[in-house]
Amino acid sequence: MFQHAATTLCLICLTAGLAACTGAPALDTGPPFEPLFPPGDTSAWRLSSSKAKGWVFTETGFGREQDGAGTLITTKPYKDFELVFEWKVSVGGNSGVIYRAQRGRGLEYQVLDDERHRAAKGGPINQSGALYNLKAPIDNKPYKPAGQWNTGRIIAVGDRMEHWLNGVKVVELDLTGGDWEASYRKSKYAELNHPNFGRVAGPIMFQDHGDNAWYRNVRVRQLSDEPSVESK
Repeated sequence: MFQHAATTLCLICLTAGLAACTGAPALDTGPPFEPLFPPGDTSAWRLSSSKAKGWVFTETGFGREQDGAGTLITTKPYKDFELVFEWKVSVGGNSGVIYRAQRGRGLEYQVLDDERHRAAKGGPINQSGALYNLKAPIDNKPYKPAGQWNTGRIIAVGDRMEHWLNGVKVVELDLTGGDWEASYRKSKYAELNHPNFGRVAGPIMFQDHGDNAWYRNVRVRQLSDEPSVESK
């Protein structure tokens, strides 16, 4: 049975809008956080295949520990939200947190062993904390290597995306800017032909990429009730 422990992270104040968000996270004064997977509530998630198995649930989180685990997917869609979580990967490991997903693909917070996994050879744009294959994290990001816990954070509001790693904002991207258009055209996502890629509500997904990875203290909060653009 899945149970969830509260996290004591200090979080950014969003009541003044993302444009005012600078520097280190402030004390939380925004909407309340909730566990992404409420204790004992298996209706909050599903697996990518009915034959999938291999996610192990503990009192504080969950981990992909066996082959054939399949991707873990929320049954609820999210568009404007803030997600906080801790993560670690096995030596040589690869995983990711995918959000605003359409047909199994979406924006992704990369979770990776930067020192050993072959994907890291593609440069920072494919490494931990990146908006995978779209925007590289800042130089000198505060990354902890495989086997150690990192703290991740995703903020998605309208067309503005932020990734945080261990208390530092490492990615910021506006989906309406020229930077986004250039990045999207060069990425693997351009061939998907997904309408409004990255702009619609969708499930949050914890990826099974064939390697072991663990997540704990995973919490989420909705940041607006704005209707999303429906995908086709």
